[in-house]
Amino acid sequence: MNIMKKNFFISTLFLVGLIMVIGVSCETDPLESCVQDTVCDVDITACCTDDGETETCVWKYDGKEYENMDDLIDDLNCTTSTAPLKSSVSAPTREEVGLKLSELLERAHADLYSLKKQ
Repeated sequence: MNIMKKNFFISTLFLVGLIMVIGVSCETDPLESCVQDTVCDVDITACCTDDGETETCVWKYDGKEYENMDDLIDDLNCTTSTAPLKSSVSAPTREEVGLKLSELLERAHADLYSLKKQ
């Protein structure tokens, strides 16, 4: 009888350990949605990621990630006040570039939402 209790105890510990290992190893990869468009004659990518706890959206340009739109607009260097005189066509305003960047990020966010619904 004592051996049966011992075997039951060991089996229970093994089962609990197995459940813990399976629970830890089944973490899912974060969902990510990226969209790309041309802004100021360069390709900008907007990505939104959801790891199950937090959702993060960024723009990607020239190997850098931007959470702050103003920093990206500054680095693009294409708005009316800073654009070099390349052609007779006037450069966009900061507001126009900001609107296009916002729309790009909204598309990435909408795509991420669609992925979450699947």
